[in-house]
Amino acid sequence: MTFFGAAPRPGLAEFAARGERQLVPVDESTRVRVMIDRPSSAVERRGTGLVILHGLAGSSESSYTVGTARNAVRSGFVVARLNARNCGGTVELTSEPYHGAETADLAAAARHLVESGEVERVHLVGFSIGGNQALRLAAEWGDEPPSWITGVSTVSPCIDFAAAARTLEHGFLNRVMQRRFVGMLKDYVRERSRLDPAFTLDGLGSIHTVRQFDERYTAPLSGYADADDYYARASMKGRLHEVRVPTLILASRDDPLVPVQGFETADLSGSGVRLVVTERGGHVAFVGASKAVKGDRRDLDRRWAENRVVEFARLCDRA
Repeated sequence: MTFFGAAPRPGLAEFAARGERQLVPVDESTRVRVMIDRPSSAVERRGTGLVILHGLAGSSESSYTVGTARNAVRSGFVVARLNARNCGGTVELTSEPYHGAETADLAAAARHLVESGEVERVHLVGFSIGGNQALRLAAEWGDEPPSWITGVSTVSPCIDFAAAARTLEHGFLNRVMQRRFVGMLKDYVRERSRLDPAFTLDGLGSIHTVRQFDERYTAPLSGYADADDYYARASMKGRLHEVRVPTLILASRDDPLVPVQGFETADLSGSGVRLVVTERGGHVAFVGASKAVKGDRRDLDRRWAENRVVEFARLCDRA
């Protein structure tokens, strides 16, 4: 299901191409690129917008990102599909590295939607490692989130980096995905080296796992002592109780990358988190069966998680 969920989908490329590209300043050294999708004049526009953040090696063009945006736009939401720093071909927009505890990009994109007058309120959406970032931002806000935040939705959030790194090293599917992740991470390093000759490529050829990459690049470049320190301090597993805003976590027992035990043992007491664990769903996939309606096969609820995200955003919008 994980592979099937990532397969090309009819109409998504055309929808994505209609988005308006905008650059959002984060700080003096970083800008991020967002793609703005707006409802058509035939749809009643809501006062709330969605900011959607992709997972590792993803971008604003990832199928789950665009699919969720399309569903949200049909429901009247303005959507900002965010490329986290260095992602989606934006290496030249920052000198700072990307890592799974970075929240400034997401916060800046959300503020931009409000301050530009595009919307009055914002709902955050995060997939995989982007889900960890969205949850972390909500935890940082604690009991005093911005008045314009309605809630947070996450799909297969990677809240235990150490467990996910171990899981990637076992099983055929995981090893295939790890090669893809590592390849794209190496591409980032090569591109950064092209822009900044002082950025070293030493040891790049000996990196074959995400953990090795994090040990060599992510941790030291992001202010962590090593991969273990990065995983321990960046992961949200032990901090979910700090999330106060209305929050949805969708997870699956058969997720090949994110072990479900991290959710089932997490302390949610006093939090605003609603955890939904399904038996099947894979990683950011959750593909259901099409149903026949009056002799016509329609995609009623085939992208189950994407539809639940939009549904939860509607509920938060009415609260």
